[in-house]
Amino acid sequence: MWPKRKKLADTAQSDDQDSVGPSVVDPDCPDTEELTPKLITEARHRGVRLLARREHGRYELRDKLIQRDFRADAVDAALDQLADQGLQCDVRFAESYTRMRVNRGFGANKVRADLQSRRLSREVIEDALTENGADWSENAYNAVLKKFGDAGNALGRVAAKQGFGDSASDRARMQRFLQSRGYSPSQISSAINRVRQRVN
Repeated sequence: MWPKRKKLADTAQSDDQDSVGPSVVDPDCPDTEELTPKLITEARHRGVRLLARREHGRYELRDKLIQRDFRADAVDAALDQLADQGLQCDVRFAESYTRMRVNRGFGANKVRADLQSRRLSREVIEDALTENGADWSENAYNAVLKKFGDAGNALGRVAAKQGFGDSASDRARMQRFLQSRGYSPSQISSAINRVRQRVN
């Protein structure tokens, strides 16, 4: 488990006092100005403020800073500083993001695809999924109950409909839903069979 990041509140507050945005660079020749510590500091300050809101992966944070008109070379230098100081960490971001998506009922395939789209390494992604320790089959079952019934109230609407899950259309609905959530075929089959057993 990666160590917790340092507190950012004080740093973020000082950022607001020290900097309001990037230095103005001539748009006709944005890369000709010498890279100075001030440019790096300005990019770092904005990065700290973004990190104070939530964890970010390196490339996600890089994209946001460049979209805010910070120079790419200044952003890269600032990100190196943030990583060295433990303020930005891909491992910690992957673990946080995985935990959040699992709690919302998503499966490993969906979480993996989301993290890949954020350009995290395969090793970091797989370690985050393993570290989470989710029971994916159980999660798929709970997700389908929450969607088609009320898992917290006995049988809910699922039980109210006698024979729910027996028809091909019922099974297709549940299958499409769980596929969209990122569950594997075996996890989907297990969840659907458990729903059918529960209500019959």
